[in-house]
Amino acid sequence: MSYWIKSVYNTDARWSADEWQGLTWISDHHRFRKNGEPSHRPGYRVGDELVVYDATNRACPARLRVTAEADYQPGRVSREAGRGEGRRWGWLTEVELLAAVDRDRAPTLLEIYVQPKSMRQQDHMTLEQTQYERARVRIPDGLGGGQRLTSRPLPVEQGTAESFVQRFEEGRKSVYRAEEQLVRAYADYLRRRGYSVGRHQLWPPGEASVASDLFEYDRKNLIEAKALPRRAAIRMAIGQLADYARLMTEPVNRRAVLLPERPSKDLEALLASQDIGAVWRRGRGFDDNVGGALT
Repeated sequence: MSYWIKSVYNTDARWSADEWQGLTWISDHHRFRKNGEPSHRPGYRVGDELVVYDATNRACPARLRVTAEADYQPGRVSREAGRGEGRRWGWLTEVELLAAVDRDRAPTLLEIYVQPKSMRQQDHMTLEQTQYERARVRIPDGLGGGQRLTSRPLPVEQGTAESFVQRFEEGRKSVYRAEEQLVRAYADYLRRRGYSVGRHQLWPPGEASVASDLFEYDRKNLIEAKALPRRAAIRMAIGQLADYARLMTEPVNRRAVLLPERPSKDLEALLASQDIGAVWRRGRGFDDNVGGALT
């Protein structure tokens, strides 16, 4: 048996687990050889299992089992998926639904250890068994299972509407952009040093989601960025870090504030009193006040 992940575009706006029961086949891109025969037949075999990646919502809401090998059926694809769809997506593979979860319980690619950029380059790819097992835990057999999320990892490059609106309403659009640039520079710096980074969307009970700025997975460092090393910004960061840390499903070893320059001694003392470190730009790199634990 092989394991796969398959992109679908959720044009029917499926939200609940029940709505995925109508998915009885998947289609894949084809090209033509010089003799007119279709090429790029997908390598699924009967019994293989697939994770569905909802590319519209950037989450994985379902698992499938292949019940028949791929067959070139552009006419059926166009009739059932939409006029003209078969012109590009002619390979049709019959499947049965193994499991599905509601949208707010569906794991992201990062949660099953798949890099988002890999799925931007192709519509299906093989999975390692460990990746598939992580998906199986988050998308258990049957309908509507899974754990309701309080925390969802996202790529650093994927901003969130919440963080932008919150800052924009405060008249701080330029400050927000400076913080985003600082976060991305720090993320690139950590990646060059071999560390994995992301950010998290977080759901306080009964409220709209909020978003952290950066999380470094290897050393479990939770980071909040501020554009200026001023007291008001530092005090806000302390509150944000406390709130985010309690909502995270990932363990947090260290909390820190990311700044464009080193804060004053008194502000460092304030952070230290809350067991929070500081990391700041230094030349082309970064420095910290916790013995290199953030650099």
